[in-house]
Amino acid sequence: MANDWSSRLGKWVEAGLVDPGTAAAIHRWEALHGPPIAPTGGARLGTAVWFALALGGLLLAAGLLLFVSAHWQGLAPSSRLTLLLALLLAFHGGGVLAASRFPALATTLHGIGTLALGGGLSLAGQTFHLEALWPEGLLLWALVAGLGWLLLRQWPQLALLALLAPAWLLAAWLRFCDQIRASNSGLGDGPALVPAAGLLLLSLAYFSAPRGSHTMGGRRVLLWIGGLALVPAALLWALMPSLTGGAPPLPPSLAICGWSVALGAPLILAWALGGHRLAVVAMAAGWMLAGLGLARWDQALSAPEALAAAGPLMAVGEGLVHLWWLLGGLMLALWGSSSGRTERVNFGAATMAITVLVFYFSSVFSQLDRSVGLLGLGLLFLVGGWGLERLRRRLLAAHRP
Repeated sequence: MANDWSSRLGKWVEAGLVDPGTAAAIHRWEALHGPPIAPTGGARLGTAVWFALALGGLLLAAGLLLFVSAHWQGLAPSSRLTLLLALLLAFHGGGVLAASRFPALATTLHGIGTLALGGGLSLAGQTFHLEALWPEGLLLWALVAGLGWLLLRQWPQLALLALLAPAWLLAAWLRFCDQIRASNSGLGDGPALVPAAGLLLLSLAYFSAPRGSHTMGGRRVLLWIGGLALVPAALLWALMPSLTGGAPPLPPSLAICGWSVALGAPLILAWALGGHRLAVVAMAAGWMLAGLGLARWDQALSAPEALAAAGPLMAVGEGLVHLWWLLGGLMLALWGSSSGRTERVNFGAATMAITVLVFYFSSVFSQLDRSVGLLGLGLLFLVGGWGLERLRRRLLAAHRP
């Protein structure tokens, strides 16, 4: 119930656990900052209602876009633009009308309107043959989502902004590289390393966003996006040295521009989020670049012309790469322990577990007999899993009040 906390607070005052002055201050703070009471009687929306609103919004947006695209060719250009504007006005107008009676429905309708804008931009680009300017379309969509976030302070606009801004940067980078590749055939796959670095750092910056009930409509959505993107971004970065190992270096001007944005944008975001996040993302950037250097060194030792001279250094190079990823997982877990964040500790523990398994399969299992390798794998799961779980529990308990 909406006033359940108030009745409990009264019991605490009667039991002498909280003094009356503190209780009165809590009442005043909740009156100013607490969540508004729903007009339906004060009950919060349940999970089923939120799921119905989200699913209904997605289905409505998909159905309308399919309907418009199916009849798109039969409409005149003026009718097309009129239809798109009418849909945008209908969704956002419905959101304005529902804001006072059903805020959750208003959030859904405003989110559908911002989503429909992307489809409208794409269809309008096809009408006027602007397919070559699709990065500018993403930029315009991102700017509208950012404006919607500033005006409405609703999480769908922030989520779209957090996804569309990196998509625009990636699209602009790929188009720029394609233009350079047309005159420089030796560019190869080297440009792929820059967005991979930016994606991992940006995911970590999103993942460092504060969490709390007061951030549900704000920074908490960044935490979810960063958490969902962190694992694929880390896997992509781990594969990048082998995918781009033979590519020639980027031209100096292109490298400076790309790396400045890939490293600078996440650092600026971490600074904007405040606290110690700038230092954490900066340390992650240093860890990434140092790990890239280790991976390049390991590739140089594994080259055919260096096999004879490398000798035992090959095993050392590969072991250092895995040890570096193990250190990265440990740093993430320690960061979670120091800040009291369970999800960071769990991500760090998962990174360490995956690193150990990859090292075992790539460097140890192939050197053993099959039965011995399976025995070692079983011991690794039992003993290693027990030790990692003990470490995880200690890290979680270290910051527990």
